[in-house]
Amino acid sequence: MQAQVQFTARQPATLTFRPDGQDVGHRFTYTPRYRLMLAGRGAIFRSVAQIGHAMDFDIRLLSPDAEDLGAVGHLSSAAALQLTTPTAAPRLDMLDAGTAFLTLFHDHDWEPYLLAAALETPAHFIGSLGSRRTHALRCAALEEMGIAPASLDRLHGPIGLVPSLRDASSIAASTLAQIIAVFQHTG
Repeated sequence: MQAQVQFTARQPATLTFRPDGQDVGHRFTYTPRYRLMLAGRGAIFRSVAQIGHAMDFDIRLLSPDAEDLGAVGHLSSAAALQLTTPTAAPRLDMLDAGTAFLTLFHDHDWEPYLLAAALETPAHFIGSLGSRRTHALRCAALEEMGIAPASLDRLHGPIGLVPSLRDASSIAASTLAQIIAVFQHTG
């Protein structure tokens, strides 16, 4: 029963199978797939979803853009959610220790409430697209919203291992590489 609870909660679970009457069993450890929750719009949003799906991430999508959701919504393991206002965030209770949450907006007014909600979860990686200057402004806005500096330390930005990339697929690959490095280093 313990393994079923762990499996349902997306936690590693070890199962032991003992063939009839044998003292020695076979142990199998289940580790849940990394989840990638994307909030954004545009070519980078689409590329991260596509490459993340190809890398076998469990994809979840949030976007104010119906066209973007239509283009990559089929990659999501749950119904994609169309955002309707930048001043409220949906419940993000699906973010767990095996999840990376990214905001991929060029119009950064969509980010504050989403990031504030994500920072209240145990998500393992939380990151945002943009320059160093944009990241500093983002952190200042979140601090004005009452987000503690210790929580802001969890926010990665600008995302990606390679700085100053311009094309969507390179930004996606660089960002996913950073996420994997963080998960492998601390997970």
